[in-house]
Amino acid sequence: IKVPKQSMFVYGSHQAIYISRNAIDFLANPKWIELSDKGCFYSPFSVGFGPTCICVSSDGDLIYYGTSQGEVYRIKNVSKVISDATADSVTVTKIADINKSQSSSNSYITDIAVDPNDKEHVLVTVGYYDQITNIYASTKAASSTNQSSFSSVAGNLPQIPIYSALIEESTGVYIIGTEYGLFSSSDNGSIWYQ
Repeated sequence: IKVPKQSMFVYGSHQAIYISRNAIDFLANPKWIELSDKGCFYSPFSVGFGPTCICVSSDGDLIYYGTSQGEVYRIKNVSKVISDATADSVTVTKIADINKSQSSSNSYITDIAVDPNDKEHVLVTVGYYDQITNIYASTKAASSTNQSSFSSVAGNLPQIPIYSALIEESTGVYIIGTEYGLFSSSDNGSIWYQ
């Protein structure tokens, strides 16, 4: 009996987000299952856009992905998908739409981190200079039905690009990689230390 959560490879392109359940089976060609084309655009005649980062919850049931258009999407019920026939069991929801500070231009989502102990707790980072905030957090990301659950956790951070984020498993400390090195916060982003 094949266990659906046994292995999963997630791939994002300008066309869609795909998963494969047999990517590590070297005796077979991987079978790719399309989960979502939201936030994706491909054309051979113009510049496309799509996922810039992907993160999976520790139970394998949720996929969060950010785009070059400042959008964050959540795909639910991924653990039920084992073939094209079961791909329609997922639901895709836009849970954030982040613009540049004092502008209507889209932000570029650089990373998403899911708390390994709580799939509702998610960090989203943005990579721009001179922004009021380049890091957002939600404690309701897995259940939110709209785009209002994320708020700034920039605290005392300088206005620099943030490229990666992590919520440490045993302590819950936020750790981020920036243009000027690593920063951490043990109080949910109020105070950051380099």
